[in-house]
Amino acid sequence: MENISIIGQTCCGCRACEQSCHKHAIAFKEDEEGFLQPHIDQDKCVNCGKCLKACPIHTVNVCHEEQKGYAAKTTSDADLKECSSGGLFYEMAKYVCGQNGVVCGCGVDDSLMPHHVIATTLEEARQLRGSKYVQSSMGNIYTQVKEYLDKGVIVLFTGGPCQVAGLKNYLTKGYDNLYCVDIICHGVPSRKLYATYLKWLSDKYGAISSVEFRSKKRHQWSLTLNVTSKNNGRIQEHLKIASLDPYYYNFLEGNTYRESCYACPYSQNNRPGDITIGDFWGIENTHPELFDIRGVSCALVNSDKGRQLWASVEPGLDATEVELSDIINYNGNLRLPTKRKPIRDVVYQALNENGFDAIPYELPLKSRVIDSLKNYIPNVWRYKIKTMLKRWRRTHS
Repeated sequence: MENISIIGQTCCGCRACEQSCHKHAIAFKEDEEGFLQPHIDQDKCVNCGKCLKACPIHTVNVCHEEQKGYAAKTTSDADLKECSSGGLFYEMAKYVCGQNGVVCGCGVDDSLMPHHVIATTLEEARQLRGSKYVQSSMGNIYTQVKEYLDKGVIVLFTGGPCQVAGLKNYLTKGYDNLYCVDIICHGVPSRKLYATYLKWLSDKYGAISSVEFRSKKRHQWSLTLNVTSKNNGRIQEHLKIASLDPYYYNFLEGNTYRESCYACPYSQNNRPGDITIGDFWGIENTHPELFDIRGVSCALVNSDKGRQLWASVEPGLDATEVELSDIINYNGNLRLPTKRKPIRDVVYQALNENGFDAIPYELPLKSRVIDSLKNYIPNVWRYKIKTMLKRWRRTHS
């Protein structure tokens, strides 16, 4: 029987195979680009095939039940202000923690690098909010989750779709006390790239205390970067829209992802999670009456267990059922994987040879000038201007 070595560049780095191997024959090591890849100790491997059954790429695991779509946001103004979009994750965390459960998701360590961790209190779960835009280190998190599940503790697991599917495959059976929530994902850059970016930021601004990719300061619900630095006891915030930052720009352009992301089997509306959450992009067009500049999430409820969880958290939400197509049409990764561009061939080569400054950053001069102006005009004013223009066109058409 074959083993995980046949996966090659389609590996997503979830480490489910490693944790499924009772012979400890699999170890993950960074490749030249900084992505973790499985390495097999052939002397230990007995070719049992458990690694391939656990692999979410080799063994795709999605729900096939009736789906429902929602536009939703938390009713807590304070929480809405602190969350990336509509605050759905935190409402689910509140419910699970209230049931003496635990929450597993992506947090950051003291070096600002992301790791999947288990939060046993709501205060700890608060640290799991926000978008990270780099691959989380999974460690032995699936093993830890299983230990809680076997004790009968309710677990809310959140992550990218491959991470959720990896957990479900690793467990080999269903658990009534497990809720899985997957996030609509574009793809993930390497941890090596992100570490060099953090170094680049510190060289530019001084000691970095936080990096917030979805800050709501100045532009509310948007793609705004907020880097906080501390120099000589003085705390400074550096705000800019995504296109003006080379890391953020290349992330959104899809230029820096893991190779497997460009062929992701989970870039479809059938998802592995009981619930799928993301930004409700385009809601100002499909449901202008539901638009909120502070943020609106979309949710796909994919299973009976997802419906149970949704019913439990819905009292804390301002939620409206919508057509699935209204969500899918504005979230391309619910239809197809991100397209791989030729520039992907040179990004990591440039990084390895000449450092972060050598990474291609192709924002045209005209766009750079326009976006620099946008950076200082709050979104609330831009939306008001757009609304006025739409009204003017309607009355003069």
